[in-house]
Amino acid sequence: IFIPGDLPMRTKVGLDLLRLNPLSKGARSRTVTWEDGKDRKAEITQVRGSGGVLHLWVASEGTWLCDKEAPLRALVFPTAQVTLAERQEWGRVALAGVQAQTEVSLWIVPRIGANATFERLALRRRALGLAQQTWANPSIAKAAPRLGSLSVALGAGPTEAMLATLLEDDEPVGVSIPTMPEFASDGRTLTPSQRRDYQAAVQSAKERQAAVKGLHGELLAIRRLLDLRGAALHWNGWTPAPPLSAAQKAAMAELQKLKKEDRYRANRQEMAGKVAAYGGFGEPGMTPSVALALPIQSGKSAQVEALLKAAWPKLFKGSVQQREYAKGLVVHRTRTEQAFAPAYAVQGETLVVGSDDGAVQNVLAGLLGQTPTLADTPSTAYGRIALDGAKAAKDLETLLVAYLRTNFGARYWWMSEPDSSQDEVASEMAATFAPFLGVLKGLGVQNLSVELGPGGFEVRPR
Repeated sequence: IFIPGDLPMRTKVGLDLLRLNPLSKGARSRTVTWEDGKDRKAEITQVRGSGGVLHLWVASEGTWLCDKEAPLRALVFPTAQVTLAERQEWGRVALAGVQAQTEVSLWIVPRIGANATFERLALRRRALGLAQQTWANPSIAKAAPRLGSLSVALGAGPTEAMLATLLEDDEPVGVSIPTMPEFASDGRTLTPSQRRDYQAAVQSAKERQAAVKGLHGELLAIRRLLDLRGAALHWNGWTPAPPLSAAQKAAMAELQKLKKEDRYRANRQEMAGKVAAYGGFGEPGMTPSVALALPIQSGKSAQVEALLKAAWPKLFKGSVQQREYAKGLVVHRTRTEQAFAPAYAVQGETLVVGSDDGAVQNVLAGLLGQTPTLADTPSTAYGRIALDGAKAAKDLETLLVAYLRTNFGARYWWMSEPDSSQDEVASEMAATFAPFLGVLKGLGVQNLSVELGPGGFEVRPR
């Protein structure tokens, strides 16, 4: 934690109380000198409380507090030595709390599997004394409508590195070719029927290998046609659940009846997935209605749309649907049996993909000038954010409650009768997340600017 400027009196009082804690054992407070072997020294105050040891480092810009020694040492004695594989430079650029005027610190979490390109470039810039360049992208800000929980528009610079990491192709999961002994009985010679089964399995595996290779090629071709010097993200509540069929309604009625007769047997059926009703990943409250807008290279929109039409049915299982949003502008959606209904559209030289068609349409409305967006207010900031604290807190609470209820064993909690597990969920929410959600709600409606300074990303009210 970084506290800019002088240590506030409230924090000092809290640390004094830690020193006086009667449950503490041994030295309650002491000052130690850290050295790094390169003639660099730092005085660290260690405060021992009942929960562990806090390390304090008072710098000219403010005070750092850390409950572990290693992270604070890495901050006090910066070095080019790779201590987090190739991730160290991500953390170093993301650290934003080294200036007294910093109000919020953002951390970039790179995706596992990202290569070391970003780190090599960052080390080279530092060796040459160069700063990370950023510049605004006003055009992409039109894809960030001022409605919903959160809208973000980022310009060029770090966005390229972040998106290149997020869109990096996964290590392909190989489809193994079955071996002949798998089809033989006790190692004997294959019977004619076993040989036919073996040959059919080999042919099926080869077809799947070819399909996976082709899909990876199509996705790579789409990525190469994108212009990653900017991005917009929009979040507005949750995707609605599809209506239950007659058979699913009957299954739910049977489940509720069984719960009254034998609750444990009903729970076992739920956990085993033997209830023929809507559920699983994407249940209500667990699929946010989000959309991402990315610019397309000039003149490449038709190619991107053609590639997406071919790849989309292979990516998602369900019925592919189309609807004209505006003249010549079509929204493509895959209707699954869950709330997750992935959709995409190409407007001009902007690709919009989302978890449902509602989020995609909100972004399209901004691109077409039908709703207020982050581009309405002139700004030279690298990034812009519109946040509705109250709505974001409510939406996050929905996600957390759904997650907790599901993990308490109520897989179809939204269609079941109230039970004692809901009390446990409420208690867990109040004990763990209530303070954070309260702070988020207290922010209210905020317009924020994002800049990349010497210490990292800085977010401040506009």
